[in-house]
Amino acid sequence: MLMHAVSHPFNAVLVQAFAIILPIWPMGYSPDTVLIFLVINAVHGIISHFNVDLRLGWANYIFVGPEVHRYHHSADVNEAKNYGATLTLWDQIFGTFVFHPGLAPQDLGVSQTCPLSADSVSHGLALPTLWSGKL
Repeated sequence: MLMHAVSHPFNAVLVQAFAIILPIWPMGYSPDTVLIFLVINAVHGIISHFNVDLRLGWANYIFVGPEVHRYHHSADVNEAKNYGATLTLWDQIFGTFVFHPGLAPQDLGVSQTCPLSADSVSHGLALPTLWSGKL
């Protein structure tokens, strides 16, 4: 099963602009430093979604990589956690860290009973506002 990144434009703007880029500028970093950070952050996001059997061993308990992030995309709602993008620390603190060394989730994506689907780009962009949270 393939695992790929999907991002809602509204979320991408909020997360990238307000949660990552804006807080960095007041810290006094140069534009070159910010650019290097953003490139490393983007490459990490791509690596997290690699559909390869990349085993990080003990580093899975610190960093989010393909082996840990795959659980975020699990079709099993009990496994679909690991919300951290870079570090697993917050997931461990808040009890949302899921990792079974050597085992991958059985299925990725949403269950077959998921009522959410989009027949157009505009409908797909509106899905986050339409979902009541009940599947």
